[in-house]
Order: sequence, then structure tokens, then C-alpha cells
Amino acid sequence: MFPSDPTNPAPKLQAFAAHKADAHDVFRALVGYNNWLVPVKVMASHYGKPTLAPRVSYSLTSELPPDELWLFTDDDAARRAVASGCRLGAFATGLTGSELFEKLPPGLTAVRVNPVSPAELTWNVPPEAFAVAAAWGQVLRFERCLRDWAAGAPVDLAAVAAYPQFEAFAFPNRTILTMPEQGGLLNPAVVCTAPDCAKAILRRVPEPMRAELQVVVTSGRELIEKLPEQGMDGLMLNPAGPGAAFPLRLPVR
Repeated sequence: MFPSDPTNPAPKLQAFAAHKADAHDVFRALVGYNNWLVPVKVMASHYGKPTLAPRVSYSLTSELPPDELWLFTDDDAARRAVASGCRLGAFATGLTGSELFEKLPPGLTAVRVNPVSPAELTWNVPPEAFAVAAAWGQVLRFERCLRDWAAGAPVDLAAVAAYPQFEAFAFPNRTILTMPEQGGLLNPAVVCTAPDCAKAILRRVPEPMRAELQVVVTSGRELIEKLPEQGMDGLMLNPAGPGAAFPLRLPVR
């Protein structure tokens, strides 16, 4: 009923358990996954999503903790919980990871991923990390815009301005790291959409320069307003991935 999905975050959870991935990698995988098994009650009451198909009833009644949201990456993970005696009730797919994590139900004390599975396949999100999960939803929605623009869709400068969490790189003298004469731009600033993208940039920077650079979190609106005043004509977005770098020309003010 639920086909396998190559974007299943389970391998990333295993990589984290083996110290081969960090929390940013895990959140990107979790929020970027679009085949979550979600309780039908939550789908209907909180997300307002129809749950006709695909869905499966693991038991006639649900006895899940009312203050926890249980999510499963796949049918096998859900059936491990059933085999341990958990009464899950009905679950369904149909929410993107961004929809799911950007608008978690109120009053939760935890979001539990693959509960009862082996530890290396589980992940718990406490309330203090809900905002982190929601921010990753914004990241992935914006990165989908980048892919659309790279494929030829008109660039929406308002969406760039509204993005709240770009990461740029500043030297001690407050000048910004740039990539001169790249992407058809004269002097674009190196800008990332997320912490893991920024980390990939820093890995590529020579060690003496890396020690000087400081990551600066800023809004798209501030970049659009301030960078042209400092001699930068655009942004080179995510030059170390994910995907291809996207050059964005800034309007002349």
C-alpha cells in the first residue's frame, strides 16, 4: 500500500547514530520527507486534510499519548510498534514534511519519529526544537522556489525579501565574502539558505580565511537593501549545494 521512497529519512537517522551526520542533516531529511504516516485524527482535526487514501488501520482504536505526535517513516516502522503492543489506530499519508512540521498541533510535549523502533531509527523532537523544525519547513519551501527559478520560472523578489534566515559570511572588518565574476554577476555575495549549506561553504574555504569568517544570519530584505550599497550586484545562493548554485541579480537602488 505504501511504496518505498528513496527520500525516506531512516538512513540519515542511522548516519546520525553513527556520528556521520549532524542534527541539521537530520532535520533537513525529516522535514524534506513527504511520505510520513500520520494519525488520521490529526490529519483531519488539525491539518484539515482528506484521509481517504492511502491509509491503513493498525488497530480498531488508538491509544496514543494525547500530548505526543507519533510519526512513522514507513509501514515497517509502524508495524514494529504494533508488534510491541501499541494500539496505533488509523494512519495515512498526504502531508508534505513542510506542512507537517511548520504547523505542529498545539499542546504537544514531543514529536516522536518511529517510536519503538531500534534507537538508530528513532528521533524525538522536544517542544524547544519545534521552532527549529518549523524553520526547516521555510528553508525547504524557499529552496523549491530556487529550483523553480533555475528551471525558468520568474524570480519572485518579494519571496527573497520575505525569507528571514539567510546566512552570509563576514570578515572582521565587516566586509562580506563574495564570488567575483560568477553566474553572470560582477560581485555577488555568497549567501546560503540554511546552516548545513553554510557549513559546506566553510569546508571549502582555505583554513586561514575560515578562521576569520563569521556566519551572519540576516533577512532577504536587509540583503536587498544593504548589499548594493557595499558594491555587490547580486547573491550567489548555495554555491556548495544543495543542487546547483543560483545567481540572483539584485535591483539597482
